[in-house]
Amino acid sequence: MKNRSPATMAREARFRRMAMTDGGVAKAFANPAVLEAAERRLNALQDVAAEDLARRMHLLEQSFTKGAQATYAHAHDIRGLAGGFGFHVMGELATLTCNYIDALGHNKPIHREVIDILIAGMRQALASPQDPTLQLISAGAAKAVSKTLAREGLTLR
Repeated sequence: MKNRSPATMAREARFRRMAMTDGGVAKAFANPAVLEAAERRLNALQDVAAEDLARRMHLLEQSFTKGAQATYAHAHDIRGLAGGFGFHVMGELATLTCNYIDALGHNKPIHREVIDILIAGMRQALASPQDPTLQLISAGAAKAVSKTLAREGLTLR
């Protein structure tokens, strides 16, 4: 068993207590006060998440020269973090990046132009997560990916 910090052990103990109550964790999270507290904590972490996403975007941009596997790994990390902190379109574009590489094949060369379009969309989504034009950017990126794959006789999965 790994050494855990006292803070981690305290969180685990609170979670175990919630799980053991009548109705379990679902009942605890149905409590508006619990939900509001969780939302406040997530909002407080959003700036930290945005900084981390910016760092991961830089790694994604650099990963292109390392091949599809590296690009996929960084896009996958962004996908998971973005959606959890309110950067939904960024998460969609990162998912599209992963799906593009899956369809193309992890051992095949990826098209720089496609990755550039996806990265530009993710950067915009990170800078302005509430921008109403993001859905248009996401849809346009999806069309670009689909057309690129179609030229090779492939489709998104």
